[in-house]
Amino acid sequence: MKLVALGLVLLANQSQSPTTPAPFRLKPGDEIRVVVLGYSEFVSNYIVLSDGTISGIGFGQVKAAGKTVPQLQSEVTDRLTAYIRNPKVAIVVTNERKESVFVVRGDGDSSTSPTSGGFPFQPGMELRQLVAMSKMPTPLDLYETRVYRSGKVLQSVNLDQLMKGDQTQWNGPMEPGDLVTIMPVQMVRVWVLGMVGAPGEKRIRQGSDLYHAIATAGAIMASPEQFADVEVMVRRGPDVISFAPKQDFGRAPFVLENGDTVIVQPPTLLRVSVGGFVNRPGDFEVKPGTSLSQVIGATAGGPTEDGTLKGVYVFRGSQVYVSDALPTSGSFPLMSGDSVFVLRNERVFTVLGEVQKPGTIKMQDNKEYRLVDALAMGSGLAEKGSLRRIFVLKPEGGKFVAKQFNLDEFLKDGNLDANPVIAPGDVVLFGQPKGFTLSNISQALNGVLVLQNLFR
Repeated sequence: MKLVALGLVLLANQSQSPTTPAPFRLKPGDEIRVVVLGYSEFVSNYIVLSDGTISGIGFGQVKAAGKTVPQLQSEVTDRLTAYIRNPKVAIVVTNERKESVFVVRGDGDSSTSPTSGGFPFQPGMELRQLVAMSKMPTPLDLYETRVYRSGKVLQSVNLDQLMKGDQTQWNGPMEPGDLVTIMPVQMVRVWVLGMVGAPGEKRIRQGSDLYHAIATAGAIMASPEQFADVEVMVRRGPDVISFAPKQDFGRAPFVLENGDTVIVQPPTLLRVSVGGFVNRPGDFEVKPGTSLSQVIGATAGGPTEDGTLKGVYVFRGSQVYVSDALPTSGSFPLMSGDSVFVLRNERVFTVLGEVQKPGTIKMQDNKEYRLVDALAMGSGLAEKGSLRRIFVLKPEGGKFVAKQFNLDEFLKDGNLDANPVIAPGDVVLFGQPKGFTLSNISQALNGVLVLQNLFR
């Protein structure tokens, strides 16, 4: 009679209101007793199998998992009608399998309840609540946490951030049978040496880049003005790879491997000497990549008034290189041990004849000189001079070849042909309206040559 009364109570549970807790549903592992009133041969105990079924006398195999007790009772009753008229069936849960969730650690100290093999499941249970019930490893940032459900990874969680209250981390709710694994992350062993706060061997997470390794070693110990010049290198076997001291977040990170050595050191300087016609001759230490123009201009103070950046000599061992060192010239990279020699500026032209100040004009580097410049260098025409009778004498094959120009055509009409380029060694002779002609110019050449030698 007690069993019948219990069955009627369970039937009454079907009429519960929406605000009451969800009805109890059978699951694998639950133990039940089936009673058929007046038929003792049909009375028996059953365990819901892992596939969710029970197999009984008179009603065969029935799916029980997921059903409420009244639902299962109704199905068993329907099946027994084939053998019994108006059977009266009661089903009682004699032992409910407790629902659990599990926490397993990969350091050999799994935290579980000794009685059930897990922690009792509670509706609405959060991951943070479950982890707090277990013995957490330290430090948490060296462990990876995953939540498995139905044998598959449901979530990967940063447990360190979760326990600190990070709302972006997954926190449940948990479900019965969930498995939480807290496993040590894979580590690699590297060395960080040189200009760091704590050089030495470091163990870092697998997948970490070289800048993370430097941070674990106390960051780079350099002043702000020195920082950009610091060299960062990774030695991996026979290879040495160079990096900037600051990470470029636009590029893929360089992931370190077990056994890598990170070296942070001051820049390797080149030793060069600079001599000749410069303002500060001497021996210098310069950065790798320093060009010829940079070492003369910035380091040695630039050429003197008599020096030239054209045709600079660079002595490198038994080799001699000649290169222009103008800012517009191509970069000539220096090497340690180079000796640089800046020559005297021998590039001149001569202004003679009817000008205010005849003489030899020293030509500046990287500047173009034309006939109008020669007039300006001579401080303009003398009283008897003429712009229409100007002779440019160019040395060719051991003698001068003269050509007459009318500079008025350029000054008044813009004729560029009347304003030719003056080259080193040229002689510009400003004549009078009458006098010198191309035929008798050669008579003055010997004197011009003498004057050139005197000015030099």
